[in-house]
Amino acid sequence: MSRRTERRRPAAAGAWVVPLPVRLLLVLLTAGVGVYLVSLLPPFRPQGRTIPLFDLYLKNSMWPLFAVLVLWRAVRVRAERLAWSFLAAAVTAGATGSFTYYAFLQFRTDVAFPSVSDASWLLLYPLAYVGVVLLLRSRAGRLQGTVWLDALLAAFAGGSLAALVLIGPLLQLGSHRLLPALTGLAYPISDLLLLMMMTSVVAVFGWRPGRTWTLLGAGFAVQAVSDSTYAVALTEGTWRANTVLDAGWPIPLLLIALAAWQPPTRHVSRPVGLTDLVAPAAFALLSVAVLFVATVRDVPLVVSLLALAGVLTSITRTAVTFRQVRDLTVFRNQARTDELTGLANRRRFTEALGSLLETDGPPGLSVLLIDLDRFKEVNDSLGHAAGDELLVEVGRRFAAALRCDDLLARLGGDEFAVLVRTGRDTDAQHVADHLSAALAAPFVLSGVRVHVGASVGLATACTRAVSAAELLRRADVAMYRAKADRCGTHLYADDLDEHSRDRLRLVDELRTGIAQGQLVLHYQPKIALGSGRLTGVEALVRWQHPVRGLLGPDAFLPLVQDAGLSADLSAQVLRVALRDCAAWRAAGWDATVAVNLSTSELLDLALPQEVAHALAEVGLSGSALVVEITEGVFMVDKATSVAVLTALRDQGVRVSVDDYGTGYSSLAYLRELPLDELKLDRSFTQNLDADARTAAIVESTIALSHSLGLAMVAEGVENDAVLDRLRTAGCDLAQGYHVSRPLPVDALRAWFATLDADRAWHAPQAGAEVRAGA
Repeated sequence: MSRRTERRRPAAAGAWVVPLPVRLLLVLLTAGVGVYLVSLLPPFRPQGRTIPLFDLYLKNSMWPLFAVLVLWRAVRVRAERLAWSFLAAAVTAGATGSFTYYAFLQFRTDVAFPSVSDASWLLLYPLAYVGVVLLLRSRAGRLQGTVWLDALLAAFAGGSLAALVLIGPLLQLGSHRLLPALTGLAYPISDLLLLMMMTSVVAVFGWRPGRTWTLLGAGFAVQAVSDSTYAVALTEGTWRANTVLDAGWPIPLLLIALAAWQPPTRHVSRPVGLTDLVAPAAFALLSVAVLFVATVRDVPLVVSLLALAGVLTSITRTAVTFRQVRDLTVFRNQARTDELTGLANRRRFTEALGSLLETDGPPGLSVLLIDLDRFKEVNDSLGHAAGDELLVEVGRRFAAALRCDDLLARLGGDEFAVLVRTGRDTDAQHVADHLSAALAAPFVLSGVRVHVGASVGLATACTRAVSAAELLRRADVAMYRAKADRCGTHLYADDLDEHSRDRLRLVDELRTGIAQGQLVLHYQPKIALGSGRLTGVEALVRWQHPVRGLLGPDAFLPLVQDAGLSADLSAQVLRVALRDCAAWRAAGWDATVAVNLSTSELLDLALPQEVAHALAEVGLSGSALVVEITEGVFMVDKATSVAVLTALRDQGVRVSVDDYGTGYSSLAYLRELPLDELKLDRSFTQNLDADARTAAIVESTIALSHSLGLAMVAEGVENDAVLDRLRTAGCDLAQGYHVSRPLPVDALRAWFATLDADRAWHAPQAGAEVRAGA
């Protein structure tokens, strides 16, 4: 539907202040017009006699003051100055005509009609037309087409009625008084046009015009009635001076002066309601009624034309309204549909849930909240287009697995929801099982077979008091527990709320902990398998929580990405790692330090400059740093990742691919990317000494890395047997509990002291105990 303007607010920033002299003049003129009106009542005017105090002095002293007040508004206030200048000129013309007539002509017996006063009075109208149009443009702004149609409809309908009442009788007067009749006819015709314009203005502002337009409209209406009555009486020879009709000329000028000093307002759009259609409908009926009258009696042609124009405008307005209703229905559906999958979106789901809770309510009304597992990994590895394709396909599979009365929606990202309308709790559990089963078959995305699972949170409305937002919150809490426990589906229970609150508290504490430097690093040494020499260490983050003690990465790293803290955490890890590296290098231990970088950081073109600044702060060269990345980073934005890594290598920084062999990347990327080493995931080293197939994979991978000029690092080395197999296969470096557990920086220095003179590590004798840091 179209939009209207209704509420009015001050257009200027400061408060609207009317000068004291203006207020005094307005009060005096209002009182003067009131006194003059009372003086015209029959008890004070037997046979319409003249009272000089009122008819000469009081009335003639008011005319110039009306003009002064409106002109003062135009000069003093910058806002809408041009519009009020024309209105001031119109008031001046009207006041001049009245002053001329009542000061010099009213007592003469030989005054011709029309006179010089009529010229001034008639000049008022074109000046008022221009002023009203300029004021309308200033205050209305850009309006919808239906608003202008309503304005035209009101103008045509109101004009047809006014023409029928006012102009018809004048045109039927005798032709022997044609010249005075035509002159008198100019007044009601001009007033008719002005009233049509003001009716349009009222329609433009949604039939709530505000004080300024109300006063202007009332003034012009009084003017029209007075002029029409005067014209009829004059042409019929029944006009008499000093009657109540004489107040019909100072009153409009007073109302215009009052309108000039109302606060300027701007009109704020609002949706059209049913009440806004009542006035257009009434004007449409009025046009039809006038047109009907025109068919049964003789009326001036202008009456029929105005009524016909009103009917045609009403038909156009109806057609436009139907089109807007149709468009509104389309927009409403689009606003409640997910653009990517075509499923219901969050708004539609919440509305349906709220409606059911208010009407049917429990038992059996359940909400399932589904979050895809490993979706981020797919999105990062294969790109956002593949991620969108996966979401669409998941939506299709879910829809096929549901019953016809269940509502499926995509709430955003990789989060789906199902509203189970009927049945028992076990039915909702069965629905969750069907959804999980629908994901069992792999998805083929960009030629790659991908498996994804889902974590499902289930919440049931046990009481009618539960709201839609609360039921969704409970399902969300259950979903997070299902994801944390890796149990597939979890049913909400009251005790889960404490876990959810604990998670929120932990996120807030983590944000504070990063800012206050509570993160600490432990370092795990890496040795060269050929010589046993120490080559470097990997920095592994821990959180020294002020209450819970030392927390491992599993306790807080899953929260980092969700809380948007990855960049802050990585920046602090880099600073601390380089500071510690500079310290042990100054002590004579020439070991590099490796830090992990996330996908988002590898897409930041400012990263090389930040790393260079961090190295310069501690006086290290780039060769002291190794950055570890995951395979999937290259699948997100290969060009940006290559540019960032190339800039890092230009500084001497080495690049290592962490957890190699577990991602989705193609081996072809190893030929194109700026890499220095591959880091074999621990899943390949755990069974190396017992599984021939694993050994074959490891040996071939080591050979591949060497053929590409890359070093191979094996992590997760737990015993001598694995170490020997890696050494035999030609692996370059190794790290793991067999070499050393991750150590705080002080314990690491003590571990350094256990190395031999060549800085080489030797496996401890059976039964021996190594106490690093003792």
